[in-house]
Amino acid sequence: MRLLHPAAWAGFFLNCALVLILFATLNEALLAELDAQERAVMELMQSLRPIVFGILVIQALGLALIAMRFGAGLVVACIGGALMLPAGVVFIVGCVLSHYNIRYFRFFPAPSGYAGARAIFRTAYARRFWIMFGVGAALAFLLFNTGLANFAFLILAFACTAMYLAFRVTTQHPLVLFDTHLTIVPAVMARRVVLPYQAIRAATMFADSSIRFDVDTADGTHSLSWSLNSVEEQSRRAALEALATALTANNVPLL
Repeated sequence: MRLLHPAAWAGFFLNCALVLILFATLNEALLAELDAQERAVMELMQSLRPIVFGILVIQALGLALIAMRFGAGLVVACIGGALMLPAGVVFIVGCVLSHYNIRYFRFFPAPSGYAGARAIFRTAYARRFWIMFGVGAALAFLLFNTGLANFAFLILAFACTAMYLAFRVTTQHPLVLFDTHLTIVPAVMARRVVLPYQAIRAATMFADSSIRFDVDTADGTHSLSWSLNSVEEQSRRAALEALATALTANNVPLL
């Protein structure tokens, strides 16, 4: 459970709170003040109460499966979160972050900061996420002004997610080289990990520009894949040359 990201817990408890508040306000006094159409909607919500609580159970099950390292856990959690969009977006993001925390828990988490770095290569994804945020925010604004508030909130939730990811990838450089180790970000929503040169048995590059590192960890040798395409395009050749030089200098074969 310690590897579950705080955003997953925050999203789950936010969903629980929203459900409790919603059903706590659905009382006879409120229904009496509504017109016939609004009353029909509220009565429908009351009839869906078991289903809504069932969605919370699905979310809790997804969290438990993620914590137990079952591959289906992320799918279950995302289904539960999707059924409560737009509020469920916080839960979904938190579950994806938790999935990657657990997937890469064997590798050494990188400390914050880049003191002592010999080379830093920046991400190729920040601009894409900022564009997604701008387009999403503009579309949400248009939907609000045309009276489609429900769709606007949904689009705005995704726009805010894109903004969060833009900030995240901007502060987590995909490849940083140090004297004794390197740090990489194996996936957009994964945390930065440290690979000591002495722990890397080999590095294998594939045609799609992905590189597989075979790394000795506390519980044996494990493989970790990283994509050179995560580095901004104009710096990829320099990044590959610098990485090859660093690995060769530390007797790590790049195949």
